[in-house]
Amino acid sequence: MQPENAKSTRPPLKRLSYRPKEIPAVTGIGLTRVWELIGDGTLESRLVGKTRIVTAESVERLVRGE
Repeated sequence: MQPENAKSTRPPLKRLSYRPKEIPAVTGIGLTRVWELIGDGTLESRLVGKTRIVTAESVERLVRGE
């Protein structure tokens, strides 16, 4: 058992998805524009129950300009 202050040797988990309201903080794009990009299919999203999620991959493609 490691002490509480010991550093973990595991790499951090890669983010797989975002909620639409989180995307402006990581991209600088406004929330209204995020919803437009979801609507036109530029940002790939799906519903999981009642929660809308956007794939991190599509956010990365958008930022890279692909």
